[in-house]
Amino acid sequence: MTHSLEKTLIVAVPPNKVWDHLTKADQLAIWFHKPEADLAEGQDYVMMGQDGQPLLWGHVHQADAPKLLAYSFTARPMGEQVTEVTWTLTALEEGTRIHLKHDGFSKGSVPFSLLMSFDKGWDEHFAKLRKIEI
Repeated sequence: MTHSLEKTLIVAVPPNKVWDHLTKADQLAIWFHKPEADLAEGQDYVMMGQDGQPLLWGHVHQADAPKLLAYSFTARPMGEQVTEVTWTLTALEEGTRIHLKHDGFSKGSVPFSLLMSFDKGWDEHFAKLRKIEI
């Protein structure tokens, strides 16, 4: 049994622009954490913390631009716990619906306070993502 986090955001930006903010290193750095390289299907990624040590890492399983991005996700505070992040982008009349599912937090092996911390963290990152401009 696992816990999941789900978030949805609607922005007045086309899906291809949102896609760039989810996959391009320089644009990820604006609202999230900067990876060492752009996220690409079949590739590992690492995002460094302010201390110069790896903070987040994983493997990109699927990158179907500009609709679906899925990758494994581990963060330093999680130890060896591996979770899955899936982004689904849906084109709307004048923008994009962004849906995030962060899945696989094992009950018992990850403190509930860590789950709450990730929930809060995604809200903070979504607030920055909301500010994307065309």
